[in-house]
Amino acid sequence: MSPHAQLDRILIVDDHVIIRRGLRNLLMLRMPHLQVEDVGTLRDLFPKLLDCPIPCLLVLDLQLSDGNAMERIEELRANYPAMRVLIYSMNPERIYAQRVLAMGCSGYLNKEASEDEVIKAIRTVLAGDVYVGLETELRALDHPDGANASPFSRLSKQELLVLDHVLSGMGVTEMAKHMGLSLSTVATYKARLFEKLSVTNALELQTLVNAHGYRRS
Repeated sequence: MSPHAQLDRILIVDDHVIIRRGLRNLLMLRMPHLQVEDVGTLRDLFPKLLDCPIPCLLVLDLQLSDGNAMERIEELRANYPAMRVLIYSMNPERIYAQRVLAMGCSGYLNKEASEDEVIKAIRTVLAGDVYVGLETELRALDHPDGANASPFSRLSKQELLVLDHVLSGMGVTEMAKHMGLSLSTVATYKARLFEKLSVTNALELQTLVNAHGYRRS
């Protein structure tokens, strides 16, 4: 770890106060040596990271009230390489885990995990190892070449963001404003998304995501 990272400092980023409080209380009980802080938005996260030393671990939800944190992972990893990132999301790990690991995160934990599994994940990442759940491990053993993977695994980061926006009911104009992109760019991402998933409209898309157990982060 960089000397600028405090080895016992953890920062939780989640827009649900009950989840932040629950995680903080669990860590205070099971890992009392840790200094646990929390914020609820991306807007509050980046000023917090200006503190020195920085946290050794960021426990990060993907979908926050002021944006999708997946858009900022590469920035976080580039600017704070000594800080490990553990994604804590409601989305099934089979869809997002390998993607965020490839972006430099140290683990992916589903919010349905037990308290023991949460502690295991945090201890694993703090020890310098990568944490994935049993589902990801078994999938890697069953399909080492990626065969039969989820259709969502083929989507780019931007296409996944568009997918979430389509599921939330956004139109292309609203998506473009939210993502800070042109209408034509967003329309292209949406067209590629539909082509890769072999769907032609939002109803077919919803049917597909239901069949694969996909939920917005």
